[in-house]
Amino acid sequence: MPAETVFCHVLGGSVTVVTDLNGTVTNVVCPAYSRVFQTCEKKGETSGFLGRVAKRMMDKQLGTRERFCEFAPQDDLL
Repeated sequence: MPAETVFCHVLGGSVTVVTDLNGTVTNVVCPAYSRVFQTCEKKGETSGFLGRVAKRMMDKQLGTRERFCEFAPQDDLL
């Protein structure tokens, strides 16, 4: 599985994105990435519970990335 180091503007640093042989993201190695929910914990720091829920719903319905990690696959969002 190939791994690539990329810049994350949310963290202001580098993260590692692991892909399969087809180029599909299988994992993001980042201290702020929640693998269970595919969300960025750093993005949720400024929002309360209702704000996080609203952003998550907006991400699923509109395809934005207000809560979900930019490197997580869009079609697998929970």
